[in-house]
Amino acid sequence: MKVMLLFPPHWTPAMPHLALPTLTAFLRERGVEVIQRDLNLEVFEALLTRRHLEQAVARLREGRWAGPGSPVGAASALPERVDWALNRGPEVAARVDDAVSVIRSPAFLDGPRGVAALLTIAEALGIASLPFYPASLELTRYVPPVPVDSSRALLRAVRERRLNVFLELFETGVIPDIEREQPQIVGISVCTMDQMLAGMTLAHLIKER
Repeated sequence: MKVMLLFPPHWTPAMPHLALPTLTAFLRERGVEVIQRDLNLEVFEALLTRRHLEQAVARLREGRWAGPGSPVGAASALPERVDWALNRGPEVAARVDDAVSVIRSPAFLDGPRGVAALLTIAEALGIASLPFYPASLELTRYVPPVPVDSSRALLRAVRERRLNVFLELFETGVIPDIEREQPQIVGISVCTMDQMLAGMTLAHLIKER
């Protein structure tokens, strides 16, 4: 038997949750083939790149993030934040790869360098989230665009590209891997409400196929 275990965002990447590693060890000890994926970390890695930030800035500049049916619309609600992202975006994009390298190395323990790297990452996540306003993804929390305790809103959001930052990332990332690996069972670990939209989006995409 082949099993794939997925841990969706959002969870702080500084303290990985141990539920799936524990289950993985238990199953492997009993001869089960297990593929474990930390999609929380993978999403951060995908968002925190120069290429992705440049694409986010381009979306903001072209206005492709404020489509029909917007509950608020970032342009009307946060014009100063959009202006900030358009002005600061190219500079932050140019620094983000180095910032990620710093926090993954002993250089992070150098106080000024570590603080500068964290500030760059915070700015980068703000820019990457803005096209999906009112959603907001940070290192320590995720503010979803809809109430995730509402089944109706949640089931609508799993299909809504304008609001769901995870949809395209999963479609181009883990979903092709699932189709290639063909596991008999796919397990999705949802430990907090912050993970509900990402977890349900995964389930929706898997069932679609």
